[in-house]
Amino acid sequence: MTEEWRASLVTDSGGPVNGTPYGDLLRNRLGPDIAVSAKRTHLYVYAASAKAAEEAGQVARAVLEEQGRLAVIRLERWDPANEQWRAPGDPAEDEDAPGPGRLRRGAKVVLQVAAEALIWA
Repeated sequence: MTEEWRASLVTDSGGPVNGTPYGDLLRNRLGPDIAVSAKRTHLYVYAASAKAAEEAGQVARAVLEEQGRLAVIRLERWDPANEQWRAPGDPAEDEDAPGPGRLRRGAKVVLQVAAEALIWA
């Protein structure tokens, strides 16, 4: 499974969620298509689509609430170019930054246009 989406749940100050039965409870409820991990007060559920991650996040929130824990959910997508998790609507940091590939392509286009202009002049 390509895990490109996740729901990140930040729990209240009731103690850490890693090393607790929450992961096992979630794996049993969500099934094999959803991966689960935890780090201190953060619980993560990973899925191949935004919809699946959002639904898994809601199930995870319900499981936490059943155990008397509150959580805030944030949907995130993996940005492989920058190797970090981002909110779905966030643009990549370097989308407008010129990189070597963009500069070469831009220079090539300028040279082609200039060459065509000389031919037609």
